Amino acid sequence: FDTNEEIEAKARALAESMKNAKHCVVFTGAGVSTSAGIPDYRGPQGVWTLAAQGKSAQRTTELEKAVPTVTHMALKELVDRGIVKHVISQNVDGMHRKSGIAQNLSELHGNTNLEVCTICGREYLRDYGVRVAQGTFEHRTGRFCCVPGCHGALKDSIVNFGENLPERSINGGYTNSMRSDLHIVLGSSLTVSPANDMPRSTAQNGGELVICNLQRTPLDNLCSLRIYGPCDVLMTKVMVHLGLPIPSFALHRRVVMSRSSRGPDVEEVRVAGVEVDGIPASIFREVRFEGSHASTEPFKGRVRPGEACRAEVVFIGHYGEPPVTLTLPAGEERKGYLLAFHPLGDMQWTVEELSHVPIPDVGPTEGLDAAPQEHFAEDLMDLSQWHAVTPLPDCPHTRFTNADQMKVNLLSPCAHPGCDNVGENMLCLACHVVLCGRHVHGHSLAHHEETRHPMVCGFVDLSFWCYECESYVDSANRWLRPIYIAMHTAKFGEPPAGIPHT
Repeated sequence: FDTNEEIEAKARALAESMKNAKHCVVFTGAGVSTSAGIPDYRGPQGVWTLAAQGKSAQRTTELEKAVPTVTHMALKELVDRGIVKHVISQNVDGMHRKSGIAQNLSELHGNTNLEVCTICGREYLRDYGVRVAQGTFEHRTGRFCCVPGCHGALKDSIVNFGENLPERSINGGYTNSMRSDLHIVLGSSLTVSPANDMPRSTAQNGGELVICNLQRTPLDNLCSLRIYGPCDVLMTKVMVHLGLPIPSFALHRRVVMSRSSRGPDVEEVRVAGVEVDGIPASIFREVRFEGSHASTEPFKGRVRPGEACRAEVVFIGHYGEPPVTLTLPAGEERKGYLLAFHPLGDMQWTVEELSHVPIPDVGPTEGLDAAPQEHFAEDLMDLSQWHAVTPLPDCPHTRFTNADQMKVNLLSPCAHPGCDNVGENMLCLACHVVLCGRHVHGHSLAHHEETRHPMVCGFVDLSFWCYECESYVDSANRWLRPIYIAMHTAKFGEPPAGIPHT
């Protein structure tokens, strides 16, 4: 490892490079989170290092309770000041977002707290881990999108080995890497492709590559500055040479209160969390209104028209956050609040008012190809359709399915004349015709109405739907099991975990 004097000299050189850079990009790996109690992968106490010895890595802090490190907070300050233009992370711990970096961030391998709609791309941030699937390539969480007219199945955002990186993240990472004249790698072994191609592209385009990692990396021969030391030590010294403070961690919450008429004598008041970039956020355990309380989303109470509403919001509380009382003043339709909590300080909330909280309208293109439209929080914060799916363990129509001679091609277009849709299609389990779902042209439903064939399997999430029962049916059902295994194998190249094959 480098001595303290060597790290000091290299930190000074790196600070000068950052001052002169026009487009500085930072690439982070698990090494930036180890001081928060989150194990890395290839370090001396890493997950894979210990696994090779027949041991298990020990996480010293629960992920939801982990506090962003010195490196995380230094990067937040650098992003806020425009010195760092973009952060690319291989980590799924969500610590960059928790530190306060929501935009200018590409989380290549997902976020343990982030769900994504399989239809429209809407994202949802939860104050708890969202992954519940057991199979490697299974990602459904059992919740559904609340964007009006969508109701698509939600999936976790975790990218496992063998899966493609999310398009928006990989595009953001590559675009900024190609523009970068200074690419700083912190705490990554740079052994995972295609992520490691991003810092490599900067070096190959003539930019400066700097690597700080305790172990050697495959790109060491391309870097102009190599630091063998802890990321926190380096970044503390870099910030001193830049003359910038490292802010202490503050948990920020944005809360929106809104009212709508529910008749001549009553109004409904809703309380919802939202991220700075407009992502709906599930952050409350319950909300206590005067005379009532709500313990599930959507959190809503009732008042007389135009009356002020006071609500005590109770947070999930990973950091021991106390409840706080917020008010929707009389006559106001909406009110936004910015709350800050300092778990390493006075353990109290500070509250500021926001004039409004706009939420970008995320459509099927995830906002990449079309200009986003802005809506106030209550326009899209309707969570009334959010529910956990409880599929039927059985239905009488499963016996009308036909697994014999079934040929599965998930790229088959819709068979309806002139449609040719590929993607959100359904397989009729009686005649094996492929037709588009309700979010396209609804040819699958039309086929059912014409033939009375009751059951279909969706290509997007491999769910089974019975038109006659108007319900999902469990894939472990004995009639559906062989079909599910065939569909799963066709889509992911392996049979599903947790379901007997016989």
